[in-house]
Amino acid sequence: LLKAGADVNAQGGEYGTALQIAAMRGNEDTVRMLLDNKASALIDPRTRDDSSLLHAAVASGSLEILSILLNNGA
Repeated sequence: LLKAGADVNAQGGEYGTALQIAAMRGNEDTVRMLLDNKASALIDPRTRDDSSLLHAAVASGSLEILSILLNNGA
């Protein structure tokens, strides 16, 4: 999708952005790939339950993802 021009920072639905979903699911490789493709950790979309990107990282239980996001401006 990124190669086809999809907006890496698109927001919508129940989960905010693709970065937020990847963080919530604990998918470190996807988090890195999205950040490498200009996903912004500065965008703070809220999910329907008002969770933020950092909430998602903490919920995943991955300190590495939390560290990656913080090092990228979250």
